[in-house]
Amino acid sequence: MPNISVPILTVCDATHEREGLLGILGGGITVINRESYPAPLAADIAAQLQLTDVSAGDSISVTLSITHADGEPVEIEDLDFKASFDNSAELLSLPLTINARDMKIPRSGKYKISISSADGPLSAVDFIALEVQPATDEMAPEAQHS
Repeated sequence: MPNISVPILTVCDATHEREGLLGILGGGITVINRESYPAPLAADIAAQLQLTDVSAGDSISVTLSITHADGEPVEIEDLDFKASFDNSAELLSLPLTINARDMKIPRSGKYKISISSADGPLSAVDFIALEVQPATDEMAPEAQHS
């Protein structure tokens, strides 16, 4: 079995994969502000798996999960990733791009995004969901005209 590490795991504005490369725009989001919850995450999740000592015939399976600080899971779909390898490799990089824009964050609070394999946790990153007051449309006094 290959050794798996996760050098990149981030919430970001956008992510894409091209020819095995991971593209990240606006990575490192740690706070989301919404007027009320439940609300969409309105962001993507990017991860890069790094595998070492891959043998022909090896396979891996990893799962991404999101939980509130109290342990309540966030419902998400299709976050089990599986890969098989036909060739041996000393080092492989596998980008993971997750469109989580419509994923509903149930309430404000601290959340943890985790990636794990059958051998246990591989990586985790936190973000905080804050409830903020809606912006007002009042004009500044100097911008008002009679």
